[in-house]
Amino acid sequence: MELREKAGREYLVGAAALQSKNVFSTRDIRFLIDYSPLLAFKAGEEIARAEGLDWNECLAAEKGLCIGIPLAHFHSKSPLLLQAVKDCRISNCRLGFDQAQLLPHDKAKNASGLRRAF
Repeated sequence: MELREKAGREYLVGAAALQSKNVFSTRDIRFLIDYSPLLAFKAGEEIARAEGLDWNECLAAEKGLCIGIPLAHFHSKSPLLLQAVKDCRISNCRLGFDQAQLLPHDKAKNASGLRRAF
């Protein structure tokens, strides 16, 4: 089981989370704002592992992130989401992004020219 800590609570992440009896689907924007840092952390770990990179070096390196946000919330919630992902702590590690870009979902899924962030 892969557990990661955020703000004093532990969360199951990765494939095990998808198999959990507690998994649920949501379209709540608050979920995206609250859990994007945790999802970005797990994605970064997976990229580092797949590329044979040291995760601690990746945490210290300059990084960028692009996140899709529903168009209905793009103007009203973008500042909250940017604040949540730009600098956060997960499992006693500082996960910071030097560049964070938000795009409406339809633009983010078609974004081209994105570089490997790690």
